[in-house]
Amino acid sequence: MSLSGGQTLVIIRLKFKDTANEPVTPNNAFFTNLFKARNTGGLNDYWIKASLGAINLDPSVILPWKVLTVTRSDFLAAHTSRLEHIQAAIDAVSSELAGIRYHGVVVVLNSGTGGPGAAMRGNVRGVITGLTNLNVTWLAHETGHLFGLSHSFDESDRKLQSWSAPGEYWDRWDIMSALNVFTTPSPNFDKTGPLLCTANLDLQGWLPSSRVFEPRSGASSVNEIDLVSMSNSNLNGYLCAKIGGRWYIEFRQKDGLDAGIPGSGILIHYIDGDSAVVHAEDISTFDKSWEVGDVFGPSDLIMNIFGGTRVEILNFDEARKKARLRITHTLRRRFPIPFPWPEFPTDPIPDPPPFQDGRPPVVGPGLGSDGGHAITLPGGRTTRIPIRSPLKGLLNIAAIAAQAEETLAGQVRGELVGKLYREMEGVIKRAAEDFEKSKG
Repeated sequence: MSLSGGQTLVIIRLKFKDTANEPVTPNNAFFTNLFKARNTGGLNDYWIKASLGAINLDPSVILPWKVLTVTRSDFLAAHTSRLEHIQAAIDAVSSELAGIRYHGVVVVLNSGTGGPGAAMRGNVRGVITGLTNLNVTWLAHETGHLFGLSHSFDESDRKLQSWSAPGEYWDRWDIMSALNVFTTPSPNFDKTGPLLCTANLDLQGWLPSSRVFEPRSGASSVNEIDLVSMSNSNLNGYLCAKIGGRWYIEFRQKDGLDAGIPGSGILIHYIDGDSAVVHAEDISTFDKSWEVGDVFGPSDLIMNIFGGTRVEILNFDEARKKARLRITHTLRRRFPIPFPWPEFPTDPIPDPPPFQDGRPPVVGPGLGSDGGHAITLPGGRTTRIPIRSPLKGLLNIAAIAAQAEETLAGQVRGELVGKLYREMEGVIKRAAEDFEKSKG
């Protein structure tokens, strides 16, 4: 069930026995403005904007500083994990928490923590930090975990830290990669941003269907649409195009909470498990941003054979805060006889029947007594391919590639599969021309 409305975070501020002097800065007003107040550029403003208004931190509670009865070294020796630190802090203010229904806690220690971050188990959900991490970017990332968000990824094998997974923290446009994101200076709280990607918004149930464009699944279509930039989500219009049931396409503009990104661009994500993954425009450099003139999706040949959806980026209108896309959706051809696609591309792939409308060359059951096959050439002419013809095999490879991309995207490199069938296109076209010439 998605979170909505006011989320109560309790800010627990603790001092150790041997470092009991209350810091002059930050003062009480700083904590109120950072965690609870609106229109300060703080964490409440961040989550209102990032969640598209789904949640706020209005009911949060900031407890007074409390001096622990132990020294810092004794505290860290007695409680060795982050979760134990958080539980010990909750226990220290149990009387103050009585009667407060809260979603999670943020523990602020006046003298280091031994390991800042979030931890959750059972009913314990909390973030712990010293005074050095009191900025919106870090706090938004860690409280994002309290709200159910996981780290975001790219498709690379890079590891930001020795302990991190490949690709983890490498979506620099998404707050859930906050060890490695594009931030912007905050006048009051050091740094802030960036926003959440639309895949993460959908995982949270915060992406309204009215703001998502999806081509009709039962009909071929060509649509030109505008996407509003995520940093200007207050404007009317689509925030996301979702294609193929899994690809989230969004426009990010260099302003607001996204002012730290390199420039305006289109981002494409998908969901893998409980994480958002950004799909690079250039896999060799892992450049995530798609620009005007870029095309995402299959070629004309593959679209004509297998159907699919293609997205063309037409322009960015910086003044209107919008990007224009052309989205072409083509249904898979309905063949005159049943065409039993295999469940996985490793199964034997059947030969598709021929088209009757003169589209690019397609192999199908065919002509002659030796079990050969037919190919329909551009212009509608049909000719015979012997059963052992290499062209038949090449066309089958193209079919396997297209099927692999459709069924295993996210498990295989879409770019490599795409490269395979693009190379096959040239072979197919040249072979078709040779057949046409050889038949006179």
